[in-house]
Amino acid sequence: MTRNNDAFETGLRDAFAAGVPEPEYVADGADPEDVPEALLFSVLARARERSSELLAERLREAAEEFGWTADELALEATDEESEARDFLRGWKSPQSLQPRSLARLLWRSGLEPLQWQRLLAQAVASSTFFAATSEEQVWGRATGLADEERAEALARRGERDPERAGRVAKIYVEEVIDEWTSLMSGTKTMDEENELE
Repeated sequence: MTRNNDAFETGLRDAFAAGVPEPEYVADGADPEDVPEALLFSVLARARERSSELLAERLREAAEEFGWTADELALEATDEESEARDFLRGWKSPQSLQPRSLARLLWRSGLEPLQWQRLLAQAVASSTFFAATSEEQVWGRATGLADEERAEALARRGERDPERAGRVAKIYVEEVIDEWTSLMSGTKTMDEENELE
């Protein structure tokens, strides 16, 4: 280093030795404002859609590794090709497909349950809503309704019920896993038969 650079560096060190005071921002003293309801609804709706989009993206990427396009993969959802195509594009919830059809997509993509199970549960739970009752109806646990009757009543409400949505998601995921396992055991049986020949 030259003498001028040494002197400049020493001068900078001396100038900042005491530290730089934190600037005062007018915004720091502002009062919080309520988030407009329309914005809140929009943000929450977008967040709910994201789990389905991530699952569809994961499926498409895995299928591409095997040389499948999204349209070719959608054909695996027999009798539900259109719904599968929409799901793979990120336009629909995975729950728009029957468990067997979704299991076929996952199976063909080569994804293991650990790679999709949690994301599928999130996607289904976040897209599960229940219809609203009229104002005079109350469907709390104290109404004396059995679980199934309460569930049917909640299904007519049009509201979020995270606990119920979680149960719906769990059941759906278990059905998909059962179908996926069945497909995998069928593949293993075919592989074993081919080895014997």
